[in-house]
Order: sequence, then C-alpha cells, then structure tokens
Amino acid sequence: MKAFRKLLILALIVLACGAAVFFFGWTQFSIPAGKYGVMLSKSGGYYRQAITPGNFTWRWERIVPTNAQILVFDLTPRPVHYAADGSLPSADLYSKVLNTKDNFSWAFGIDALVTLKSDRLVAVVEKDTIQTQEMLESYIDSHIQAALQTIMYRYVSELIDNTYEYQQVKTDYHTLSEKIKDELSKATEPAFSVEAVTLTKLTIPDIHTYKIAEQAYNLYEQQREMLLAETAAKEAQYSASEQFQIERLTRWGEFLAKYPHIIELIAVAQQDSKAALDALKSVEKKQE
Repeated sequence: MKAFRKLLILALIVLACGAAVFFFGWTQFSIPAGKYGVMLSKSGGYYRQAITPGNFTWRWERIVPTNAQILVFDLTPRPVHYAADGSLPSADLYSKVLNTKDNFSWAFGIDALVTLKSDRLVAVVEKDTIQTQEMLESYIDSHIQAALQTIMYRYVSELIDNTYEYQQVKTDYHTLSEKIKDELSKATEPAFSVEAVTLTKLTIPDIHTYKIAEQAYNLYEQQREMLLAETAAKEAQYSASEQFQIERLTRWGEFLAKYPHIIELIAVAQQDSKAALDALKSVEKKQE
C-alpha cells in the first residue's frame, strides 16, 4: 500500500512537472487574443516564425528561466497619412512681376490603410531591432510615407504639365486613388498589404499662367541688365572725363607755379591783346 502511494505521488510529481514544462513551452499563453508574437532567446536569437493566433507553437527555449522573451505586436490594419506642399521654382518673383495673387503652389493629402504581413514580422523586427508596438508603428509609417512621397511627387509633376488631366482628376479623386493604391502595393510588396488609399486633397498651379510669368520675368531681367549696362557706361564715361579734367588742372597748376608771371599775362589778355603783347615782352625782359 505504501509503495503504491509512493508510486502515485511520484507519478503526480512527474505529471505536474510535465504540465509545467508543457505550459511554459506553449508560447500562445504569453500572447493576447488577436496579437502576434516574436520569440527572442539568449540561446538561439530570433525564432524564425511568428507566433500566430490559433496555431500551436511549443518551444523548449521557454523552459529555461530568463532565456527567452516574447515580443507582442498588433498587426491590425494601420492608417497612415501623408501630406506635402510647395511652390514652383521662383514662384514668388513671378507673382510680383504679374502682380497676381496666384502663388503657383501645389499641395496634396492622402490616407492609406496598410497591414504588415505576419510572415514578414520576424524579419522586420530582427532587421530594425524593434522591441515595442510604438517602434513597429513608426517603422510602418516611415516606409509607407516614403513610398507615397515618391508616387505623389511624380503625379504632381505630371499633372502640372497636363492641365487637361488635372481638370479630370479634380472632379474624380477615386480613379487616381485606385492608381495610387496599385502603385503603393507594388512599391511596398512583399512586406505590406495595402487595404485602401484615399486622396483627400490635390491642388495644382496654373502652369500656363506660370510660364507667362516666367517669360515676363526673363524679359524684365534682360531689360534691367541692359539699363544697368547703359548706366555703367555713362558713369564710366563721366568718371574718365572728370579724371582727365583733374589731370589737366594739375598740369596747369604745376606750370603756373613754375611761371607765375603767366598769370599776369592771362589777366591782361582777357582785356586787351596789345596790352597782352606788351606784358609778354615785359616778362621776357624780366627773365633776361
């Protein structure tokens, strides 16, 4: 009887230990419903498969205390917003030339609903050392916004050059939204699934008016350069003439300082030519 009790107790202990091992190794117990997990262990690094809801996963790394941790993430579709604005080159200058309120600016806003695929979760977490949900959301936002920026900048450039197409887009955002969705899906695959894309704002400047303003400004600059060149030539001519006058007066000053009697001759010459001749003879006698 005692042997049976000992055997029963031993069996219960073994069963309890087995249950404990099974419990600690069963990774789903650490993950809330609807969430996904990535196991990171000191002994083996990142487990290559994401721990997904409804799929049984047992890992021995979890048995060793403090050896492994489960990083929990929410992979429900995430809304991402991106907006940008700007102006065409030299828009401020051209607006002043035409004296118009049109500032030749462009702007757009777009909303996207995206999901990081569960089979890409481990690779993303490992590559970018992501530890929290906030870090994962920041990763999603930055990648989707970068892709949207490339796509939308190209569309803005194309619509600026094609005003007819822009007029069509203004009345039907849905068609362009679907095009952007297709391009975003191609640009972000295979990591992301794009659920929806909605264009919320689109403003394109009048390129025809802009080109007129550009031509007017270029003409203005040409005329301005011509006037500046003419003014500079006149200033140079005046400066050269003034310098010549100064040099001439300097030479006269040196001459009169050397021959002071010439001053008397000049004064007399202004009144009487005969008297000037007599003064000249008088000067010659004084020099003798």
